[in-house]
Amino acid sequence: MGASTAVTVAGMAQSLITLRGQFDTSLSVQIAIVCFRIQTDVTTILVNQTLDKLGSSGVPLARRSLGQCIPGTRRVVIDEILAWALHPAKGDNSNVFFLHGVAGIGKSAVAAAIATHLSKMDRLGAFVSFDRAPPGQNQPHTAVKVLALQIAAFDERLMAFIVDIINDRKKAPVLDALLPEQFERLIVKPLTSMPTLPGDGAIVIVLDGLYECGQPGEWASVLDLLVGQTESLPSNIRFIITSRTVNGVHKALTSTALHPRIKIRELRSSSHADLSAYFTFRMEQIRCKNEHLQGDWPGRAAIVELAARAFGFFPWAVNASNYVDAYCPPEQLKSLLLQPLRSISELNRPLDELYKAALNSAGDWNDTYFVKDFRAIMGA
Repeated sequence: MGASTAVTVAGMAQSLITLRGQFDTSLSVQIAIVCFRIQTDVTTILVNQTLDKLGSSGVPLARRSLGQCIPGTRRVVIDEILAWALHPAKGDNSNVFFLHGVAGIGKSAVAAAIATHLSKMDRLGAFVSFDRAPPGQNQPHTAVKVLALQIAAFDERLMAFIVDIINDRKKAPVLDALLPEQFERLIVKPLTSMPTLPGDGAIVIVLDGLYECGQPGEWASVLDLLVGQTESLPSNIRFIITSRTVNGVHKALTSTALHPRIKIRELRSSSHADLSAYFTFRMEQIRCKNEHLQGDWPGRAAIVELAARAFGFFPWAVNASNYVDAYCPPEQLKSLLLQPLRSISELNRPLDELYKAALNSAGDWNDTYFVKDFRAIMGA
């Protein structure tokens, strides 16, 4: 063996050493990547397990979106609320918009339409529907947890704060705390602990059907939290609340001390334009289902007549449309339009008399305590 053999062997040895180093490096990198992925997965599992302690996230907006406003209806109030939430007027210090109205006027439909619009813009921090929540999930003690869970899902930075608060062993468990402390620690503290949050744009929280929160009168505890503890929140955190016009709710919101921070609007009967838009939409749906109908069916005159007969009462418009859609739409529509034109009150007079008789027999209407209890239960 010559000198060249020794050089060759040395070169091969060095190559093996280099390959071993490359292998070790590659192996170390792979191990690091796998460990990182495992750590990420474990962290995600732990975070999810922590958030699971908050319970359900409530009624999905996708389910409520099915009952939102028909395109073209309620545009005035929807645009007003969206402008308030996204583009506050100079000098407007309000951070709560309270929309109230009688039963069946369309508050939930407006709330769903607004929430859907905000969600598409990535501005919806949370959407809680009390009147559609499953049994047990519309209670005050679950409302804060639902809010916290949805806020955590909205922003990972807020999620980290909320998870740390739930896992904090230095204080009493937040999930066992009283309602005010839960709200302060799970909602207020995370939202006020991020210096950059005010510059992120509007974050809107929609609460639909406040009057359905808990047992009659229990909504007051949630309302107290909203108006009492939201003052310290950044100005870009906006709350939109809908509720039936209940005396206690309206009185609490219109008090002098709270008035500057709360914008109040009553949702009234649908306008003629809203009803026309609704009938146009529904008749088009019916026409598409019945291919034998002409393209211009039922005609502008029929739409105008239907809107006039509704007298601003949207539930009548819904029932009338369903009646036309039930069977043989042309004949159903003809039958409906041939009925004498009467106001809703005249049309339902026999039914009104039946309800009146039932209410008169329910108790002593001269007893102020009975009347007070009745109003508290019925939201009248």
